[in-house]
Amino acid sequence: MHRLRSIPSMQNLLLLMVLGLAGVAAESYRPADVAVALWPLAIAAGILGIALGLLRTPDSLSHLIAIATGFGVSLILAATRMAQDIPATSFRERLDVVAADLWAWYLGTGPQRETEDMLIGMLLQMVTWLGGYLAAWALVRQGWTSIALLIPGAVVLGTIAGGYDVPPRLPELYVVLAVMLLARTTYLRRTVSPSHRSTGRGRGWSSMAIAAATGMLIVSLGLATPKDFSTDTLLPMAQQASESYLRAQDSTTNWLEEHLGRSGAAVPGINDYPRYTAFDDAFSIGGDLNLTDQPEVLVRTAGGAPYLSAQSYDRYTGRGWESTVDETFNESGLDGIRYSPELTFRADQEIPWTSASKGQRFPAMMEVTTLGPQGETVFSNGQYLTTDERASVRMFWQQLDGARFSLRDLDAAAIPRDVVGVASMLLRADDLTVEGDSGLLYPSSAVDRDRLQAARGQLASRFIDVAWTVAADGKVDELIVTGQVPVYDDNVAVELADRGTDGSSYVVTSLVSSATEDELKAAPTIYPDWVLSRYLALPDTVTDRTVALSGQVTAGASNPFDQAKALEAFLRQHISYDLSVGIPPEDVDIVDWVLFEQLRGYCEHYASAMTVMLRALGVPARTVVGYFPGDFDQERNGYLYRQENAHAWTEAYFPGYGWIRFEPTASQPASAFDELPEPEPDQASSPTPTPSPESLTPAPTEEAATPTPQVNVPPIAEAVPETPDDGSSDVSIQAMVIGGLIVVSVLAVGWFVWALVRAPSLEPGALFGGLVRWGRAGGVADRGAETPREYAQQFGRRYPEMEEDAVRIVDLYEDHRYGGMRPDRSRLQQAAAGLRHLRRIVMRRMLRLGR
Repeated sequence: MHRLRSIPSMQNLLLLMVLGLAGVAAESYRPADVAVALWPLAIAAGILGIALGLLRTPDSLSHLIAIATGFGVSLILAATRMAQDIPATSFRERLDVVAADLWAWYLGTGPQRETEDMLIGMLLQMVTWLGGYLAAWALVRQGWTSIALLIPGAVVLGTIAGGYDVPPRLPELYVVLAVMLLARTTYLRRTVSPSHRSTGRGRGWSSMAIAAATGMLIVSLGLATPKDFSTDTLLPMAQQASESYLRAQDSTTNWLEEHLGRSGAAVPGINDYPRYTAFDDAFSIGGDLNLTDQPEVLVRTAGGAPYLSAQSYDRYTGRGWESTVDETFNESGLDGIRYSPELTFRADQEIPWTSASKGQRFPAMMEVTTLGPQGETVFSNGQYLTTDERASVRMFWQQLDGARFSLRDLDAAAIPRDVVGVASMLLRADDLTVEGDSGLLYPSSAVDRDRLQAARGQLASRFIDVAWTVAADGKVDELIVTGQVPVYDDNVAVELADRGTDGSSYVVTSLVSSATEDELKAAPTIYPDWVLSRYLALPDTVTDRTVALSGQVTAGASNPFDQAKALEAFLRQHISYDLSVGIPPEDVDIVDWVLFEQLRGYCEHYASAMTVMLRALGVPARTVVGYFPGDFDQERNGYLYRQENAHAWTEAYFPGYGWIRFEPTASQPASAFDELPEPEPDQASSPTPTPSPESLTPAPTEEAATPTPQVNVPPIAEAVPETPDDGSSDVSIQAMVIGGLIVVSVLAVGWFVWALVRAPSLEPGALFGGLVRWGRAGGVADRGAETPREYAQQFGRRYPEMEEDAVRIVDLYEDHRYGGMRPDRSRLQQAAAGLRHLRRIVMRRMLRLGR
């Protein structure tokens, strides 16, 4: 136990302070609702690493002890700090629940998103624990100062590169402590030998003072130097490196998807995606469904219990559904910043639906309280309009390259909403005669000209270029648009921009359809381009008999509405409702399997079959997931939606009326249209007529009326793709962790290779120091009380083939240190060759784990 008294040495105290700083930096990675302090964990792990490094515990056993201890600590912290809401009467019961949830998550049998926060917290705790342990163990057991500083340094650098909130002066303090630790270990290495622990030259305080002064000088120079060397420049450089890594990751992912199963003949497997109950961007169809009565959502509304929509999907894969919004969006802007395909809307800011999708709809409000893990999801009753909190809306994007829109025909519905303001200004201009930039003709009025140039500049800042042609009469003829513009009518999911938590409430307003059967039967069949491009596609897995059956069932229907009702009735009658349908064979299309082989299933089978069959008939359709109506809870005074209310259904698109829900699942009431409650007179909404030049008004310019990004930028006229709150590139925790591991791995391998190939210093003390360091790495314990020659003998017992070389190095060291002799160059070269041989032997043993 006398070795443990060495823990509070100056070297180890400096290391623990460095690890504490890394723990503070690591806390910036955690989600806001994972309130766990990581710096004490990093220090505790460092103390364990120092203790195990000082003891004679075998390396493999030390690592097992550290891993087991870290997992146990993470489990206890999860049960103590992140599982307080679990209804348990004791800590032991909470611990059992956490362990059961982890096991169910590992097996894929439990709701994965419910344990997401806990898993993220435990992952950060384990990474922090193992990083602290490895840094301390590498320094104390192996003497690897570079590794000990690299691990916490990677965490600090990662927070800077990711743009996370690093505490003030933390990087500077890390630099000072790192320099001091490096100086301390260097001092000890040069003044301490296995046989004599001190040279009588003091404790090295002067070297520590010099190191501290050097570290502060480096920091001062870094803060005082020109911008080219300042943190303001280092941050963009780190961000650019992160972007390069993410681009390489995306390219690799795309290549793997192209060649290994997301396109072509390969079909995603059943377990490639989560279940539909997770409301993720994709889900797999099939397998037994085990849902609980756990409360998820509480809804208070003036009407009856509504359907709650959470996510819609456009691509059928033969095994499941995907949302392809990300594929329609070019995430890398011209400014080099990565954007996301969401638009952030302020509280009470409405989505600008077009007349093509909002006919016969009225706004309906409801208060939603989240009781489960879906705290960030915004549920809507119909087509989402607005909420009383900031919301991020995922929507389809059009990539336009010189697209021409005729303004003479006044086809306002076809013009992208984001350029309507420019179109309106051009239509109202008395004449367009003043030549401006790019050869464009501007209004003769200076005021109108300035407004038009400002609007065009605002669009250009969002990578949308607008030009126009002018006819002989001086009036605008066509609008020419290049860039990516959002399709507001095709939004697929909404989340709270400020992450919600269990028990939080928001008020959401949706556009609910009051269209009757007759109105829907008479709806036109001329669909917008974005509908045709996204909601008619079918994969090659869809069989000919599925297509033929679709035609047979709807043989007597003369319009899309009647076709949809016929398919709905057929599926409700011929498919038996069953929650235990098992997993279908790997080589079949699931819709074909349900229709012709299994003839039973639950909501996702019904919805998938109806959506596919409608598309086979040329009717645009999509699959939607959410909750079917819940029961009224007297105690909570609202409609209670439980996990077992999770549901999937089909929506078909009707021009002028938007998305209309159909219910093919036999366990739920069939869809009805003439029985819908009529809206209040002042809430009624009717199809908007085609606007005239007077009604085609510019988009509002006030900030409060338009979507804005999540960063502080000047007010703009229209929506802007969002960027992270901190203004940095969209670097995910996963990418940072993976990138950090890659960097650490490459540096570690490079260090080992360099250690093998570099020539040893031709100094007796350096050669003997190399013998001790590599001996320690190879399992030759440094007992401290033995002489250098006894150490060489111990080395020979461990590596008999190296005893002669070890003795040769010790002879040189003793002659130089105790006899004052300067060995000739030939003896030094022979000893150096022996040390190189020794390094290769030890490295091979380490790689074979033969210790």
